[in-house]
Amino acid sequence: MAVQNNALVKSGDIKNFYLHYNTFCSSGSSAACDAIIHQWKYVSYEHAGMTSQEIAAWENSVTQIIEHYNHQCKDNTCRNHLRSQKYRYMIEHAGTPEYLYQLESSLITYIHGPMAAVTAAGHQISGSVVEAYNTVSRQSVRGGSRTQVNNSAKAHKNSEVATVGTHHS
Repeated sequence: MAVQNNALVKSGDIKNFYLHYNTFCSSGSSAACDAIIHQWKYVSYEHAGMTSQEIAAWENSVTQIIEHYNHQCKDNTCRNHLRSQKYRYMIEHAGTPEYLYQLESSLITYIHGPMAAVTAAGHQISGSVVEAYNTVSRQSVRGGSRTQVNNSAKAHKNSEVATVGTHHS
């Protein structure tokens, strides 16, 4: 199982992620933005010790919650906020499904106001999403493929860092 609350170990990592995200992604999706997101996802996933199955389940979990609320947005400002929250939670809280409840509550509050989260008891879909992620996470441990995933993540991260470096000039 992924290490709990160990996505980005140092607060400096989180600050650097936000700085890169705001620099490269504030105007929407681009090759540089995608490279930054990819780089930081693998840094976070490596710190969390996630297997490839856990990574796929984690990304699917966060995406399901975002997509559930995306259609409730009335404008691009809202959609851009949801996009940034998607990557914030995916990266900052990698492999920690408890944060999916917080994500859903924050989206309900953002879209519908603070009373909506109270009325909806805060969560509409995150319970089933967390349950699905935990099932994959438990099965993933039995597979024992963690070393292989971490090594490929390191290689992938190193190639992403090189790719990202070319976007600065």
